[in-house]
Amino acid sequence: IPNCVEVNLPETKALIEEKRGRTGKGVRFLFAGTLTEGKGVRHLLEAFTLLDDANSTLTLCGDGDLRNLVIRSEAENERIFYTGKLDAVQLKREYARADVLVAPSYAKKLSAERSSRQTHAAPSRFAAIGEACLKL
Repeated sequence: IPNCVEVNLPETKALIEEKRGRTGKGVRFLFAGTLTEGKGVRHLLEAFTLLDDANSTLTLCGDGDLRNLVIRSEAENERIFYTGKLDAVQLKREYARADVLVAPSYAKKLSAERSSRQTHAAPSRFAAIGEACLKL
């Protein structure tokens, strides 16, 4: 999954305005990255299952060692969706659909992920696991 994206300011402003007008009950959470322990994927799935909101969804994009766990989670929970690894156009579409981008991680440096996700007009929630608690 590409880390860098082109920023189209007019398009981003329009997307922000469109998202402000959304009236749906649930929140669309998105994780895009490598599906590994180090990226906090297992903890994200566990935390999401504790979220008491039948209308919110979690979409995971990417590939990695925890792919089978994500596939099982999708089969067990109708609010979890797995897209697999996406190309840049498909990924941009997922970013546009998301309300909140999540990136829990055991890594201390998250700046590249922050900058990539902040161009898509969705609030981001980052947590270095062990240093901070990500509460959905």
